[in-house]
Amino acid sequence: MLVAAGRDQMVNPALVSHLTWDRSFHRPTALVITMADGSTVRVEHRPPYGDDAYAVEQAIVAACNG
Repeated sequence: MLVAAGRDQMVNPALVSHLTWDRSFHRPTALVITMADGSTVRVEHRPPYGDDAYAVEQAIVAACNG
């Protein structure tokens, strides 16, 4: 099962190594998804017209626990 990680990306929750948050002062808050192979996917939180990074995190966690 794939989970949408923003508008243009999909991730396989089974291959997610860990999730972290980048809450930098100078740029938008972003969810950083690190995959098992070490690659990263960055989802910037930009509602109401952009991606909802918190919803992406919830979908990944639900898929892993489900």
